Amino acid sequence: LGYSWCNPNGQKNLTDKFILNTITLNLQNTVKGAKNQFPQTVKWYREYRDIAPSDGTYELLLDDLAISGPAGRKILEKFDRIPENLSIEYFPEGSANDPALKKVYSGSTLSGVVSITPEKQLKVICQPGLTVLNFNNYQEKVDFNTNYNRIDFRYSYPGKIAGEFLRAPIKVAVNGECPRSMYADHQQGGLLSGSKAEDRNGDLFARVDYKGIFSHDSDWTRKMLFTREGYLIVLDEYTPGLSLDNSAAGPVWHIPNVKQYGINYFSSMLDPEKNRAMTIYFHPRRGDQYGVQYQPKLWNSVDFAVFSKRDLMPGQKEYFLTVMVPHDGSIDAKVITGKRNHMNNMIDPRERFGIQTQVDEQGKATVSIDVRDRERRWKNRPISITIDQNQWNINRGRK
Repeated sequence: LGYSWCNPNGQKNLTDKFILNTITLNLQNTVKGAKNQFPQTVKWYREYRDIAPSDGTYELLLDDLAISGPAGRKILEKFDRIPENLSIEYFPEGSANDPALKKVYSGSTLSGVVSITPEKQLKVICQPGLTVLNFNNYQEKVDFNTNYNRIDFRYSYPGKIAGEFLRAPIKVAVNGECPRSMYADHQQGGLLSGSKAEDRNGDLFARVDYKGIFSHDSDWTRKMLFTREGYLIVLDEYTPGLSLDNSAAGPVWHIPNVKQYGINYFSSMLDPEKNRAMTIYFHPRRGDQYGVQYQPKLWNSVDFAVFSKRDLMPGQKEYFLTVMVPHDGSIDAKVITGKRNHMNNMIDPRERFGIQTQVDEQGKATVSIDVRDRERRWKNRPISITIDQNQWNINRGRK
């Protein structure tokens, strides 16, 4: 279902229309200290990250189940009663989807696994192992590009467990398949609605526009400027919809290591043999949070994610500016950025060199890079960059 680079029909948009019959939610429960730790309990497609295990059986509350996209949000289940089209499969911990050990619940037997709360939520009892919720017989006509491209469900953990750190993976399937172009809500997804690319004497500019990114009613524009010196300037414009109320967002960049950091910048050694490093600098803004976390991508890689984030307000455009500067690994990141974060100040008015950034309320961004290295390892001229809507400009000074 949907786009796939290994499926020629998917690349031709020939698998974007189908009849949605079944939505499946796979609820995994891995217990602390159990013999069959994740991912051995069940094979999870393209997901090999560690999870936070549970203390045993836990409960999960589903508020509703819907599909959403350009046509809006259509509720399929309100959970004011146990759905007649619901069937449940349960695989005990360690069974690895063995059909001989599977238990099936439907009709009157569902009451041992699910119930309806006074708040009209579907309460699911998740025992150690895998609990599979199958919602059947919808017969919904779906076109990823014109009506629905998201499976939207709201869920929470009740009681004491809600205040604890529990990461229980939920796998979504449509018609028994993992859809390539139908995402769970708050996953990236999105439809490309516009693009532009320009080469001006070796300086490269590109813009991409997406609709329905992270939720069906949110839009995202990314503008990128890659200079001849190797600097990458990224300006993100994000407009959240009502679906993302009480959410936070911001750019995330993956790096192999963290060599040095300040309040709003991080440096990484990209090529130790050639002594090549890169500093990632986030535009400082009151209320933003900056951080780094261990985040391997797949398999046994060792990677980190550096990020900037802020709380979102539905309908209010947010701008995020990132500056990436490659440099000799022997040059201190404080020299590159010109920021020493003295007394925990992100910006000191006396610091006039390094990286300087501004973003106004209309999204016009200005960046200046003027590194002053006493040991004369820095060879690039000062540069001033402006990005405003689809217009961009670069001015270079003398060495």
